[in-house]
Amino acid sequence: MKRWLLKTSVVALAILLAELFSLFCLHEIEKFQKHVSAYEATAISMAAAVLFFYPVLEFSQKYLQAISRAYIKGARKAAKGNFLLVLAGILLALFLLFAAFAYLKYNKNVFKDMANAVVKMF
Repeated sequence: MKRWLLKTSVVALAILLAELFSLFCLHEIEKFQKHVSAYEATAISMAAAVLFFYPVLEFSQKYLQAISRAYIKGARKAAKGNFLLVLAGILLALFLLFAAFAYLKYNKNVFKDMANAVVKMF
């Protein structure tokens, strides 16, 4: 069960990292498209799909999975075999990815909002 969870975590982190990278690329392309006509924007989107997203898929399969494995391996080493600490490391990585997605997609600063919520509690 633990081994399955770790393998699944590696794949999930790799997928989320690839999605974050592609979201960043889309975000940058959308900024540029505001200054051109609809036909030029369409051509740019098509070119971006070929030029950016194919390499992103290749990159995600090769390197992001290796990065995720290295993160999990480092978490295991730091936790000295304690599964709960490894799980905490995985959850931390997921939270950081969540914060990055919220910032890129909705321009929300999760850390600032959490700090404001804590201040309001007291």
